[in-house]
Amino acid sequence: MAYIGLKLVAGGLAVLMLGCQSSGNTALQGTRWVLREMKASGATAVPVSAGITPAITATFTEAQISGSSGCNSYSASYGVSDKQLAVSNLQVTRRACTDPKVMERERTYLGAIEGTNRYELQRGQLVIYSSQQVDLVFGPELEGRSPLNLS
Repeated sequence: MAYIGLKLVAGGLAVLMLGCQSSGNTALQGTRWVLREMKASGATAVPVSAGITPAITATFTEAQISGSSGCNSYSASYGVSDKQLAVSNLQVTRRACTDPKVMERERTYLGAIEGTNRYELQRGQLVIYSSQQVDLVFGPELEGRSPLNLS
């Protein structure tokens, strides 16, 4: 129990320190990001299955990240400094999913978001790296197209 409290305090301090330098977060704002791939760090990318809906999304405002984690909605505070990204105070609705694949994908995603430590913008994609050893690759939502079906 003390470990969890210490983890929350450390995460909050990291966001506070990074939040003091908020000029870097503007690159993340203004786009609704849709998860394209989740992969173990260093492994071959595995595309998010187009057959599993709804899409996982992330939208950044000045100090908040929010979106859909599959079954549920989530929001959290975040801070950016250079390429460092810290996420804290994750809040998630508690709806149940009937599809176990969606629930597992959601658990993996939320664990990775909570453990976020840095990001990169590469060729129009947002890549988020996590201490959970899961990399999240997002693309911008394309108007008029389904987030998971780009054809």
